[in-house]
Amino acid sequence: MKNIVIVPVVVDRLLTRRAVNSALGQDIGDVEVWIVGNGAVDGLVEYLRGVYWSDARVKISAYPAMRSLNWLWNAWITLAFALGHEHVLVINNDIFMRTDTYRLLVDDGGLFVTGVSVDTVDGVASADPTSKSPHPCFSCFLIRRECWELTGKFDDKFWAYASDADYHLRMEAAGVNAYALAVPFFHETSATIRKVDNDTRDRLQALADADREMFKVKWGFAVGSDEYYSKFKSARENKYAKEGVL
Repeated sequence: MKNIVIVPVVVDRLLTRRAVNSALGQDIGDVEVWIVGNGAVDGLVEYLRGVYWSDARVKISAYPAMRSLNWLWNAWITLAFALGHEHVLVINNDIFMRTDTYRLLVDDGGLFVTGVSVDTVDGVASADPTSKSPHPCFSCFLIRRECWELTGKFDDKFWAYASDADYHLRMEAAGVNAYALAVPFFHETSATIRKVDNDTRDRLQALADADREMFKVKWGFAVGSDEYYSKFKSARENKYAKEGVL
């Protein structure tokens, strides 16, 4: 059974190629990368088809209009599990992974386990894969079928910006221990929203604001608040708790 990596894409040829190539370079065995164009702009999907046309490990699909990230994750994670895969790695198209990232996340055995984002490409070289932190990073996450069955799909009423917080709380409620393993990856933070046109950026910002408000209505507290962090196991160990940010 192949190891599946799902990569939603919107913009940026260089970052996307770097992310896809780092996925193809994983040392876990047979890897298949599913690139999903999500209303991609600047001919990105056509460009990627030209680059990877001869690589049977790369499958490319595209939606002409941008869908919510939660909808996209739900559709493609569901497909992977329907095809018999027991786990899937989901990454942003603006990250760069070490060659052992997928293998270490799988070998850890967690039902939902992620890497940790670092500030530079050079920072990807070091890691202590025995170290864990209680706050997962949703730009590079491994999810197993059992987590999906226990927690359910992502809430697709959210567009994207509170989906990680919502799903983390739901995993806690379902008894799933979600965490980050100290396997670093480089994340070009907010690359998509910085590189789309102004109208799209304004629309995405409005959706982000709506997501945060929807989260507050659903859970009764704001993302990043003290009450929010109090809901998690080992919250006192969470370095983000004092900063009040995801």
